[in-house]
Amino acid sequence: MTEILVVIVNYRTASLAEKCLQAVARERAAGTNLFAILVDGSSGDGSAAQLRAFLAASNIGDWTELLTLDFNGGFGWANNQAILYCAH
Repeated sequence: MTEILVVIVNYRTASLAEKCLQAVARERAAGTNLFAILVDGSSGDGSAAQLRAFLAASNIGDWTELLTLDFNGGFGWANNQAILYCAH
């Protein structure tokens, strides 16, 4: 089975990121072998805490990691940070 890395970048849209992960969870439940990295681009609005609580309260946290960044380097940079994180 193919392994897939899903990268979701969040910046001040925690509720939307949660909905995105719920959609990904349906694919995983259908048998897709995937792992997700949820990147918070230093939102500064409580997004990281909200997302951390969401992951802790659901089984989505079993296959998703939250990567919080110290500053917002943009969408592409956040994606690259997720890929680098997974490479280690």
